[in-house]
Amino acid sequence: MTHFLTDPQFETLKALCDTLLPSLDPPPGADENVAAYFKRSAADLDIARRLAATLRDYATPESQKQFRQLLDLLNAPLSAGPLTGHFRRFADLPFEAREKVLQSWAVSPIGLLRQGFQGVKRLAHSLYFSVLDENGSNPNWAAIHYPGPPPGFGASNKPKPIQPRPVTQDTTLNCDVVIVGSGAGGGVVAGVLAQAGHHVIVLEKGGYHAETDFTGREYEAFERMYEKAGNLTTEDIGLVVLAGSTLGGGATINWAASFRTPDYVLDEWETQYHLTGFTGPEFQQALDIVCAREHVDTDESQPNPQNQALFDGCQKLGYHVGPIPRNVNGCGSPPACGWCGFGCPTGAKQSVLKTWLQDAADAGAEIVTDCHADKVLTENGKAVGVAATVGKFSLTVKARIVVAAAGAIHSPALLLRSSIPNPNIGLNLRLHPTTAIRGEFESLVETWRGVMMSVYSDQLGNQDGEHYGVKIETPPAHPGLLGFALPWLSARHYKTLMSRLANQAAFIVLTRDKGSGRVTVDSSGRPRLRYHLSSLDAKHLQAGIEAGLRIAAAAGAVEIGTLHSGLPEFRPNGDSDALENYLRRVRGAGTTLNKLGLFSAHQMGTCRMGGERAYSVVDHTGQSWEAPNLFVADASAFPTSSGVNPMITIQAIAYRTAQYIKTRL
Repeated sequence: MTHFLTDPQFETLKALCDTLLPSLDPPPGADENVAAYFKRSAADLDIARRLAATLRDYATPESQKQFRQLLDLLNAPLSAGPLTGHFRRFADLPFEAREKVLQSWAVSPIGLLRQGFQGVKRLAHSLYFSVLDENGSNPNWAAIHYPGPPPGFGASNKPKPIQPRPVTQDTTLNCDVVIVGSGAGGGVVAGVLAQAGHHVIVLEKGGYHAETDFTGREYEAFERMYEKAGNLTTEDIGLVVLAGSTLGGGATINWAASFRTPDYVLDEWETQYHLTGFTGPEFQQALDIVCAREHVDTDESQPNPQNQALFDGCQKLGYHVGPIPRNVNGCGSPPACGWCGFGCPTGAKQSVLKTWLQDAADAGAEIVTDCHADKVLTENGKAVGVAATVGKFSLTVKARIVVAAAGAIHSPALLLRSSIPNPNIGLNLRLHPTTAIRGEFESLVETWRGVMMSVYSDQLGNQDGEHYGVKIETPPAHPGLLGFALPWLSARHYKTLMSRLANQAAFIVLTRDKGSGRVTVDSSGRPRLRYHLSSLDAKHLQAGIEAGLRIAAAAGAVEIGTLHSGLPEFRPNGDSDALENYLRRVRGAGTTLNKLGLFSAHQMGTCRMGGERAYSVVDHTGQSWEAPNLFVADASAFPTSSGVNPMITIQAIAYRTAQYIKTRL
């Protein structure tokens, strides 16, 4: 059936999904759409089969094995007893008993039970609100007042401006520079060097998607352009990692926030990590150049209702609040659509795909998509090229310079597969661990409309005197992501909460993490992520959650809540004492693994740049200590987390590295 689960295992999975999303009696007075939504179960949308296919395609072999074992335990009365409190097969329990079992798992002191609950809950809910029918719609959208993308998205027959090089047989190519990865780092290096007259070849493991492909459909976008279709997590699934996997990298599908590197970060990098040239005019000039090329300003940072709520709440509390610079040109005319996280369909976002990478292609650079870089080739200790695979064909690219720009997950994996002898490779993984709070308002918010991310607060950006803390921003949230993230306290509670989606605002709490994790590779060379929130970062995150709730309440939210399992929402009603009591409950809920929803859209630090080989992977120019002519030019080179959305910092470092590479060619 799925070539992944046995029939008994699948029957148990169906019971789990239909417990999370059962058919329920509609609320009194519900209209036709809402009534159909409450009656619609997971089985009606074939969620269990889709979920099994997702796990088959994207889960690690270890995770698949653990999940099958859990299903087997639930399918036998004797082994189900300790897990459920009932010595009966889980699928044979009445609905009320099954619901209580899942409620207990969500807050269980046993980590594996929380992990099992979250593994099913997240995927089932995301699929329920994002899978598409034959008309490109989802039957639940009408009930939650989600319009879907505007007509005409992705409908143009206009030719794509970049023509990737096909690989139809085993091939060997020669060039000056081969770049693995085409995102904010690789794209800039490609543009600079190709325009300088050098022969550049870019290898991108994702496909090529441009305006003509950007349909605005969440499910399709995640399938096509996100790492593991949005299902990448740390090994314990405690932190969900959103990363781009498409030509142009994460810059193609990010939320356009374009912060310059803060001075205090550059000071830290230069003083503590002995880098040169980061606090002087050279790096500021690099920032100026990349911001100019991508049209970064605040002229088109008009707040939508969600961003306005963040602004209003901060002002009422006396908190810092300001506009976010964005790399857009023409986003407000026609009005900003809010679907840019699935690729900008109007071409207003001046992403790497439209700027630096297009510059490279126009200057003669060759681009190979759907290409997996297997390893860096070396001779006499020096990098001389890349061995790669395109479909069933091998591709060997021989080059004078090799640039790893595959991001902080895949660049260290490439170097580890290449046996580069540096023990720091993969260490120092920073993720900007992020959670969210929600506020429900009487008026429509529609998190999917307008400028996605235009306001931020840095009120708690320096909680330790060393500029570690949190920023509070807003996400462009669509039903699949919201369904994935919002807490499930019971089946009816969840469906009711989602039915009010159009009135919900979300504020994200983004932590500048001082603690770190690690990227390793498994026996097949695939990256694995290990990360645990440090006590200091947890303290900062907790303070940010409380601040976000205060901001939502001050902005006039009639209900506020978090992403904690088992923690009910709160209705402020202007009662400050009651609000303080609720915040104490939130504090008590803590940041327990797989009990609080955590995400990362920024991965950094795993090929750290530094002034000494003992604690870094590359020197201040980005060149490998061990393998001359091998450079790293992406967020993995960050010595620490940036504390701001990292795209502009990545580009400035890549621009600087490209200038040095020019002196070597």
